Amino acid sequence: MSLTAQGRVSPTGTLDLRATATLPDSTTLAPLLPETIGWAGLRATAQLTGPQATPRLALEVTPEGLSSPIAPLAALLG
Repeated sequence: MSLTAQGRVSPTGTLDLRATATLPDSTTLAPLLPETIGWAGLRATAQLTGPQATPRLALEVTPEGLSSPIAPLAALLG
């Protein structure tokens, strides 16, 4: 697992922050997840921008190698 963050807060309180997290396969979080879904890798990127009083958050999560032991769901995931 890795986490990187960068950015700045201006003297006027404007935010421009970015963070990226990369997770290994779903076995790492298996005790917290239902057994119906898994993945080979997961990357999440967050961006926080704007004034501190009303910031905007953008979040993008990109899974790799989605899988499931449920046959219809596995077929849908490819």
